Amino acid sequence: LSFKKYMTMQEKRVVVTIRYSGSSGLKPYYLTVARKLKRTHPDILLAKRILPHAKEDDRFSPTFEVLVDNRVVVGKGNCKIQKLGLNSNADTTNTDSTGGLSVFVSFQELDAAIGKARRRRRPTTAYGHNSKTDRVGRGMLRKSRDVGEFS
Repeated sequence: LSFKKYMTMQEKRVVVTIRYSGSSGLKPYYLTVARKLKRTHPDILLAKRILPHAKEDDRFSPTFEVLVDNRVVVGKGNCKIQKLGLNSNADTTNTDSTGGLSVFVSFQELDAAIGKARRRRRPTTAYGHNSKTDRVGRGMLRKSRDVGEFS
């Protein structure tokens, strides 16, 4: 495997970026989403971006976004922020580090977005540039089988 071929293969991989607010306790959600994505799509490149908090009340407006090739899939695309809901139970004995936050990630939408990005990055042609690929038909299969028998 040459270095040029390796770099070509790396360029064909889909980049999935997970952005979240660092001080809001969303790291467990990042870890869960990252683990499930790597299990179902082992060929993606996974990037993490922790967003700094700008103000004191950042805990009440956390951000959790998943981007596939710099396109927002999870999170609101028009304002680039997904507001997360707080659980309404008044139980103060909850020791959850997320403070009652919940995040919904649609893996069906992620799978569809990753599939589209793969098709954009890996068209049906071969990896080489300006090369014609022969169509494999019955005639070619017969020729290759016949050549293999006589060699």
